[in-house]
Amino acid sequence: MKLLIFLVLAILIIPLASAKGDCNSDGRITSVDALIALKMSVGKIEPNQSADMNNDGFVTSYDAFRILMLATGDEEELFFLLEDALQGYDLSKISGERMNWVIAKRDGSKLTIGVVVEGGKIKDFVKGEISNPTITAYTTEDTVRRLLASKSPDELRNALKNGDIRLEGVGIVNQIKVGFMNLLTKLVGL
Repeated sequence: MKLLIFLVLAILIIPLASAKGDCNSDGRITSVDALIALKMSVGKIEPNQSADMNNDGFVTSYDAFRILMLATGDEEELFFLLEDALQGYDLSKISGERMNWVIAKRDGSKLTIGVVVEGGKIKDFVKGEISNPTITAYTTEDTVRRLLASKSPDELRNALKNGDIRLEGVGIVNQIKVGFMNLLTKLVGL
């Protein structure tokens, strides 16, 4: 009986761990949680793990954005899968590019992601188009999911070579650059 009382008291006294995104531990993910995470990202509030949405050990404005997406029901899984997959990659070969990725989804809708790469790292990764792109990439959700599951550079080269990913340069200089890159991919398999 004493053990049962102890267990009941322990359950009542020990706070339950809050779910990812539930920064105020009220059992719901709302815009208030996004605001709390944003305050954590600028040092106004002590950060905690419930706000670290991508498990990188930091609470940033990206985490607050992701919580806001959850709170508004606009969670786009594919967007976040790509964002998480690209973190830490050396993108020096495409440094200085401003890209719009257009992904045809299985449900018939399109997901557009704007990506800016500077210094070999992603500077901006946003849902929607960016202005003044240098490249537009077209692909499908199935191709993206296959690449994410594979994590093989060969799979990416094959997708480019087979036309599963189609790149178009924006403006004459970028059209020539992308055309040359596409030719090399098909001929040499770069």
